[in-house]
Amino acid sequence: LMSAAVVDERNLKRFTRECEALGRLSHPNVVRLAGASTDAAAPWLAMELIHGKDLQHRLDAADVLPFDETARVVAQIARGVGHAHGRGVFHRDLKPSNVLVRDADGSAVVTDFGLARNLEASRFTRTGDTIGTLAFMSPEQVKGQRAEGTPADV
Repeated sequence: LMSAAVVDERNLKRFTRECEALGRLSHPNVVRLAGASTDAAAPWLAMELIHGKDLQHRLDAADVLPFDETARVVAQIARGVGHAHGRGVFHRDLKPSNVLVRDADGSAVVTDFGLARNLEASRFTRTGDTIGTLAFMSPEQVKGQRAEGTPADV
């Protein structure tokens, strides 16, 4: 549920874009959209419930992740992100805290498409705006350059 205090036209458009982006995706390594409403009075978004913790938690708890676990998780993230890219959706804030690891089988699920960009949709980020998390930005984003498509998620 989006707080009424932050529901303005720009935020509602971003929220709507996140709902539309998730609605285009269906992959075991991408969180599934369960339902949404973009009604300005009370916008909400419901996603599948994933029992697990984010990858950042796993990284913080281990000195070093075993190679086989690292390779498996990275491959799953790549498959999920590749699925999104194949549908014109680019995450733009990919980082360990936006990846959940299921307790049941250890599979990785990409979440939080709040900054996602659908290359077919209109732009909401103004030229010169910086979005994302600095430590995980592409070099283009850090330099304030346009980071469209795959480079924004690598």
